[in-house]
Amino acid sequence: MRLSQSDYQLIPVYEYGLLINFNIQFSDPAYIQQIKFEIEKKFKSVSIDFVPAYHSLTIHLLPPHVVTTIIMDIDSILRDFEWNEIEKEKALLNIPVCFADAFASDKKRICDLLHKDWATITKELTQQTFTVYMLGFLPGFAYMGMLPETLKLPRLESPRKKVAAGSVAIADLQTGIYPTDSPGGWNIIGRTPIPMFDLKNEQPTLLHVGNSVRYVEITEDEFYVIQNKPMQWKTQVA
Repeated sequence: MRLSQSDYQLIPVYEYGLLINFNIQFSDPAYIQQIKFEIEKKFKSVSIDFVPAYHSLTIHLLPPHVVTTIIMDIDSILRDFEWNEIEKEKALLNIPVCFADAFASDKKRICDLLHKDWATITKELTQQTFTVYMLGFLPGFAYMGMLPETLKLPRLESPRKKVAAGSVAIADLQTGIYPTDSPGGWNIIGRTPIPMFDLKNEQPTLLHVGNSVRYVEITEDEFYVIQNKPMQWKTQVA
């Protein structure tokens, strides 16, 4: 399938930044990753960063290179681009999550809104395989989807001033894990002992766009064991 000019918009966001906003529904972030790869091949020497999102890709250029010097070439790449179905195996990550009361501050709210008991909700959540669509909000915060409609919830009316690092949350049809202590307005359903962001690592962010993720239920005792020795948990299983 080819892109037509009506399928995207090129929007300069500042002198060195270009937003490509796609007007079509991508069901797999691998498509945007493909487009990123094609653009990166030509502009790697003049770019600082590529930021993929659900339906967009932002390119940050290395000064003194400015958007006006590349925008026509980007347009040409997009018009000539033809994507293929992705057959490459995705990395599957198992993230341990404890759903005990101590870590599920919104347990009652979630049960009341969904009209379900806690065991049913957590079982349904752990049966899902999620895709990482984008990183944002905080370093290492992965927006993952999609939740089934049966677990769809609104955000809190007033965000909390502090959500503990590792808190697993759901909102709308998305799920995410807070990588550090921070404000947050999603529904807290549990917590993982695995660090999502660590500057001591060569790759500070554990999750990356395109990863597949499953939550694996653990007990509170197991939580503290893994927290003391997180490297012993085999996160990647495929």
